[in-house]
Amino acid sequence: MNYNKMRIAGILPFSDSRPSFGLVVFTDHTGSTRLTQKIEPTNGEVTGFYELEDLNSRDAILPSVDLNSDFDQAVFGSVNTKGECFTGNVDNIRKHILDQISNSCNHAYRLQAYAILDDQISTRDELGKTSAEINSRAGSRALKAFVDSAAFSIMWEFVQSSNFPKETKDSVLDVLFLVRFRRDTIGNISLDLSSIDPDLIPLINCETIEKLIHENVVMPVRSAVSAHNDNKDKSVINDIVDPHSLKSFLERRIGVDYRIGKFRYAELAKILRDMGFYDIESIERVIRHQNDDNLSHIATGNRQGQINRFEFALLAALGEEFFVRYPFRPDEEWLHSYYRNILDRFVASGVAVGTGIAQPDLFDVAEEDVED
Repeated sequence: MNYNKMRIAGILPFSDSRPSFGLVVFTDHTGSTRLTQKIEPTNGEVTGFYELEDLNSRDAILPSVDLNSDFDQAVFGSVNTKGECFTGNVDNIRKHILDQISNSCNHAYRLQAYAILDDQISTRDELGKTSAEINSRAGSRALKAFVDSAAFSIMWEFVQSSNFPKETKDSVLDVLFLVRFRRDTIGNISLDLSSIDPDLIPLINCETIEKLIHENVVMPVRSAVSAHNDNKDKSVINDIVDPHSLKSFLERRIGVDYRIGKFRYAELAKILRDMGFYDIESIERVIRHQNDDNLSHIATGNRQGQINRFEFALLAALGEEFFVRYPFRPDEEWLHSYYRNILDRFVASGVAVGTGIAQPDLFDVAEEDVED
């Protein structure tokens, strides 16, 4: 193939969100062949091209404004809020990306941009600021785009650096765009290979890739959120789950119990954070329609203390999901059985369990989210 006659055809976005980044697609002089660069992860050099055979099964490539990049340069794509795409090597596109993010208050988009520009200090700073978007649900579309982009990059690099024969590796890379990312109730990511040729699925090491995504994408975001919240001025925190806010909430929602000490509230706050509850509002939303007095009488025959009644309300609201999210220790089979027996009593008494609105996935997209 005559690479000198290749041109940029457009950008294949990493996600459906705007703004986002995408993969730059090239075409030959006939316009019929679509290719993307093969880039060596260790040094960023272009070592060849992959032919994209499955693009017909995807949405059309977005047209781009070419910033005069040569085919043998590592080229990045940027999609702005108006759907316009700009392509070029990192040096050519730097000014445009900086112009975009200087006018954007969307920290998730800025996070993607700084990652592309290899600005590690700004990347860490923006990673912390995304916690505000996670808590407020604003801009979560772009945050999801960042996570999908980062997860896709990890998956691509893992396959690209594998020891498969070239023909086999190329076959797998050709179909990676068909992989979808699924999330559980607390934001952990898994690969959906339902659209992949069954013969190729064994070549995609889901367990290892998912572990890499968890370590390099999910956990850094969670850590940044936690650190950011810990360092914020307490006067502006919107009821982050800590011993003080939890005590105030339970006294308001369930009633005062002077027998409970600070250690017990601290212990319960940690359990709730481990279950994916990062703010008081999310807890209140889950147990909003639960009658803790009635549940206490069903569970034990009498009115229990504050924390027991709260746990009964949470158990009824979450139903089976409670057992997925609760951080049981290996030696706590007795506790698992205790909660299981109580849930069975709720069901036998006609309580509608599992009706609570669970804490949103860390990277989920709300219908009411607006684009930046």
